[in-house]
Amino acid sequence: MNNDEGWYEMYQKIETIGNGTYGTVFKAKHYKDPNKLVAIKKLKLENETEGIPATTMREIAIINKIDHPNVLK
Repeated sequence: MNNDEGWYEMYQKIETIGNGTYGTVFKAKHYKDPNKLVAIKKLKLENETEGIPATTMREIAIINKIDHPNVLK
């Protein structure tokens, strides 16, 4: 399974919300509960030859500290 397949199995992508230097954010809905809308960020890592950039690691660390029902763990 590649990185895209996991969330594609649970969510249907509706539209692109935004693109940035480090990734793309999509609006999506859950297949089992179509009224549940989420935002999913797909990180851009294709051109990284030395692993995950420090800025990406910082963003992941900050998101992991957020305790909110709208942020998935």
